[in-house]
Amino acid sequence: MQPKKKNPKCVRMYFPINILLNNLWGCSYAWRSILQARDVINKGAIWRVGNGELIDIWRHRWLPDLHYSKIISPRANTSVIRVCELFVPHTKIWDPGKLALCFLPWEAEKVSQIQVCSDGEEDVLIWPLTADGEYSVRSAYHLLVAAEECLAPSSSSLAHNHTVWKQIWKMKVPNKIRHFIWRAAKDSLPTKVNLKARNVSVDVVCEGCGDYSESTLHSLWLCDQAREVWMSGSEFQFLIRRGCRSFVELLEYLFREGSGLQVAVFATICWCLWQRRNRVRMHQPSWQVHEIEGQAKRMVREFWDANNQGQHRSMRRPPVRWSPPPAGTYKANFDAAIFEELQCVGLGVVFRDHSGQVIAALSQRIGLSRTVELAEALAARRAVEFARELSLFDVILEGDCLRVVQALNASGGCNTLYGHVVNETKRLGADLRHCSYQHVCREGNKLAHCLARRAVSSADIDVWVEDLPEDLDVVLQSDLS
Repeated sequence: MQPKKKNPKCVRMYFPINILLNNLWGCSYAWRSILQARDVINKGAIWRVGNGELIDIWRHRWLPDLHYSKIISPRANTSVIRVCELFVPHTKIWDPGKLALCFLPWEAEKVSQIQVCSDGEEDVLIWPLTADGEYSVRSAYHLLVAAEECLAPSSSSLAHNHTVWKQIWKMKVPNKIRHFIWRAAKDSLPTKVNLKARNVSVDVVCEGCGDYSESTLHSLWLCDQAREVWMSGSEFQFLIRRGCRSFVELLEYLFREGSGLQVAVFATICWCLWQRRNRVRMHQPSWQVHEIEGQAKRMVREFWDANNQGQHRSMRRPPVRWSPPPAGTYKANFDAAIFEELQCVGLGVVFRDHSGQVIAALSQRIGLSRTVELAEALAARRAVEFARELSLFDVILEGDCLRVVQALNASGGCNTLYGHVVNETKRLGADLRHCSYQHVCREGNKLAHCLARRAVSSADIDVWVEDLPEDLDVVLQSDLS
């Protein structure tokens, strides 16, 4: 009988993350190994404000910003320690007077923009570097790499190389050619120079020209046979005139100055040159040198034609329109629009019945949200609140932000920076007789989007009952047609 595997969630249940951040003396080797990673958690984790009772204002990271999450204002008021002391007494509303007293003006404004739910949810330590708020080794690795790059002496080559790696994987060529170019850029091709460096007994002289050592740059660019291919046309003369000293430098200049087609042809020619080199060494049939350029261009043309046809097929999909709910149920479409220049967010909600008739709609202006997901979560919560205000007890909430809808449909709690709003929305929806959440593309959510955009001209909130503004009649009719 196979032993049952332990669920990693059980570890979080019995050993919460805040315990892992403290010293555990006398623990086992396994736990000592886990504790070695607590510095990584300290660097990346952020407290999500709930009731504010667990968060130390001055020591903890609790500002919802990946690059700036710890208070840096000088501690003028030593009596204020916990975040809950910054609220108006017996509420979850920020006290402007206390914020102005404790923080610098710009930092007080950042704190005032943090959304706090009124139901008193506990503070939660979350991992903001993943989409679902769950810790992953991959995200921790990227965090450490980014921190190391920040501490390292500035170097233009590091930044350039990073751009080169990204551009390699964006080339419009088959994956085998991308991988080949990546290996060439990393200088990991089995050239004779590289084999010699790995203690392989081999003559390093290039078999193509018989004059120079066979390095990556030589075999793909400087060899006489390679030069014959590159000099046969005019499209790569700008690279020849450049006089690059490494293959990475060659790629960097090509990505900066060349077109997408030139990049694709260059990469394919390099691949063909290497294939020819290997086949000649193994005494297998291959292309002649003068045939390589034409062969490479044919391969690029065939690849582009095949992919363009696939894109055209994928684009031919039926238009998405608003779909009515079942009889006896009301559908609320919600959306949010961010206006950074005006430091505000617009929320739009519209309820319709099974015949498409408008029951009620609202357009509301609120303070600026840090992320699109938080703004969309606030719109979803406002839709549930609006349903309660209208005494609608059987509703379907429909939005175009897939992450928020997925979080609303998830069985457990949401551990993201906007998760407290999602959790409160789910609790409010549970009080209704029926409340479900579904995703729709932007084309099927146009009316709510227009209402959210309209909020920028509102002082606070506009509500319409069994009616809509005249300028939105066209959008309503297009949904019904």
